[in-house]
Amino acid sequence: MTNLPRIAAILGLGLAFCGPNSGCSVHDESVAVPPATSASLIESEAATYQFGPVINKPGRWLSHTYPLVNHLDRDIELVDVINKKPCCGVINFKRTLLMPGDRTEVEIKLAVGGRFASVSHQAELVTDPPLPEPVMLRTEAEAVPEIRVVESDSNKRVLLVGATHTQPARYQLIATGTAQEPPDDLDGVEIKSSVEAGWVGPQRKSRDDRDFVVHTRDWAAPLSAVGERGSRTDQVVFQRANQVLSRWNVTWEVVLPVEPTPKMLVIQPGTTRYRIVLRSQDAKAFHVESVSCDLAAIEVQPCTATDKAVQTLVFQEKEGGRDDNSRGKITLTTNHPDAATIEIPVHILR
Repeated sequence: MTNLPRIAAILGLGLAFCGPNSGCSVHDESVAVPPATSASLIESEAATYQFGPVINKPGRWLSHTYPLVNHLDRDIELVDVINKKPCCGVINFKRTLLMPGDRTEVEIKLAVGGRFASVSHQAELVTDPPLPEPVMLRTEAEAVPEIRVVESDSNKRVLLVGATHTQPARYQLIATGTAQEPPDDLDGVEIKSSVEAGWVGPQRKSRDDRDFVVHTRDWAAPLSAVGERGSRTDQVVFQRANQVLSRWNVTWEVVLPVEPTPKMLVIQPGTTRYRIVLRSQDAKAFHVESVSCDLAAIEVQPCTATDKAVQTLVFQEKEGGRDDNSRGKITLTTNHPDAATIEIPVHILR
């Protein structure tokens, strides 16, 4: 006798053959097999976990376990979990064959130690057979600095060449913690720097809008204009005994009373017109009285005699003009009381 059930199975026919003792029931073709989706293992809402704000103590990891359940009516195997952001977390799981209703878990450890602001991790599930849509596990946290420095004034860190007085730059050192993990006691912290930075008063205690315990202490660094113009940097170190808690670079600039932009005029092939903007750094109005250039190829347009805090000069390369030298300078004279003469280097690119 022909094996009709086997033939029907091979041909994919929706038939069932039952004998008196088979224990089977007649197949109902109206009952559809539920399609596989990403929710077959985990609902979309459960696939994202947010720790919220946490203190970024060095070496701190946060762990969350995602439960997976096979909601299908057939077996599915968890083959792999791909770490999409290995910089931010690690994954623990076991390759598992899940029969309908079986459960397993995937653990994500999120690295928040030493991080700042938003920290996020993504992991993608790989199954056999594959699901029609990617299943992503997203783990997030807001890393709150255990200790940080913020500027407490909006003053420009700019001093004029030759200024005899120092300009204080004001900052705050802020330590953040919880009732269980109190923040550092800033009254016991020492400041070390070559600019003689120092504390301005004792620490203050408070709670922020997230209910963190906050210690704040003001400090200042006196900035000096001694030396030539240019950018200055000094590192300030905060430490208790021999333990360094934080470092901060204090930066400022020493400028001429009238500062040109750009500081060097570069003449490039194919470009004929150039601008130099002169800005008074002490807000004193001025005008340019004369302009000269030791390169014959550079021509200067007439200057305005109106006193302003900002002046714009226009230069152009003379048609057919050529110099044996590729480097020279533009010399300006002004009526500014502290900037009678300004020199701007010129470089002609051949």
